[in-house]
Amino acid sequence: MENNSTTQITGILNIILITMVIILVILVIALIVIKVREKAREKAIKSNDKKNNNVSKNTEIKPTAEAYQKESVYDFMEFDAIEDNMIIRKDRTRFVMVIKCTGSNYDLASEDEKLAIESGFIKFLNSLKFPIQIYIQARKFNIDNSISEYKEKIKKLAIEAERARTNYEFVRRTPNVSENDLKNAYMEVMRTSNVYEYAKDVVINTERVKTNRNILKKEHYIVVTYSPLEDLTSADMYDKEELKDKAFSELYIRCQSLIRVLNACDVNGKILNSTELAELLYVAYNREQYEIYGIDKVLESQYNQLYITAEDILDKKMKRLNEKVELDAINHATEILTRVKSEKEKELEYRQQNINKMVRKMTEMILEQNKNRIEDDVFQRAKEALKKENTREEEGDNEKEKSKKIKRRRTTGSNI
Repeated sequence: MENNSTTQITGILNIILITMVIILVILVIALIVIKVREKAREKAIKSNDKKNNNVSKNTEIKPTAEAYQKESVYDFMEFDAIEDNMIIRKDRTRFVMVIKCTGSNYDLASEDEKLAIESGFIKFLNSLKFPIQIYIQARKFNIDNSISEYKEKIKKLAIEAERARTNYEFVRRTPNVSENDLKNAYMEVMRTSNVYEYAKDVVINTERVKTNRNILKKEHYIVVTYSPLEDLTSADMYDKEELKDKAFSELYIRCQSLIRVLNACDVNGKILNSTELAELLYVAYNREQYEIYGIDKVLESQYNQLYITAEDILDKKMKRLNEKVELDAINHATEILTRVKSEKEKELEYRQQNINKMVRKMTEMILEQNKNRIEDDVFQRAKEALKKENTREEEGDNEKEKSKKIKRRRTTGSNI
């Protein structure tokens, strides 16, 4: 009995041992399989990373044509086109027109004006029979165009100031000029000079403000959307152009009615044209780059044209020639005025020095003209007296000339 029990126990232990060995083998096999799969996954991930890196490098160096397809750009932009002052969306089934609003300062208005604005706004809300959207866009205020316009005006002011100075010199050197005319010419010089200096200071300060800070402004818009399919039972009867014309007529009527009601709120409205709509969307999609690549710069540079033409070289030469002619004319006028002044000064000096001779010569002419009215004896004695005066005057002039020469010799000798 004991042998049988021991044999049974050993048999059970053997079975348990064999079972444990089998389970251990199965676990080892499963562990090996898991390790192999993990290594395969790691290899696959590494190979995919390499492929992605190669693809990214290739796309950086040689962009594929698919990345620049027109369809993908339109899908991103969420609109189809901008035509006839409208934004066209959803395969030319929805049309959008935008009104730009500019209002007055409500805080500075009087109490009566505030009540009128509030009652007008209530009328505006009650008159709405179709859905609208109010859109506020903050953008950097670009003052480059204003600065360039001011600089062109400054050039004109400089020319005007130069003309006023030339006119003043001409009036000042004109003989027998009245004090009133001289004063008016001087006041014109002061006026043009002050305006020119003030304009220069304004432009300099404006450029300084532009470089030191960002100037932001808020634009307010009302967006009106319309779909012609809302009023049509069947769209197959109309082509796309007819749908667009119907949408334009309906949107224009709605926008004009809104603008009339907004006037009661002291708000001015204006329907944006196609270029302004493009600028609105351009700012919405390019907030950071708008100041650098503004829509006006894009249109002026003609990036969308097949070729770009510069200003004609002959026009440039003509412009420079006109500027040179005007500058030379101003300088020549100043030179003529200076020369005329010197000639008149010389003539005046000569007359002052020879006034006695001129008086005696004029006296002789008067005696000759009145010879018939004077007795012969008196006439002869008058001529002799005049001749003696001429002789004494000539002798005096000779003595003065000799004394001047002696003084010159003495001065030259002392200098030596």
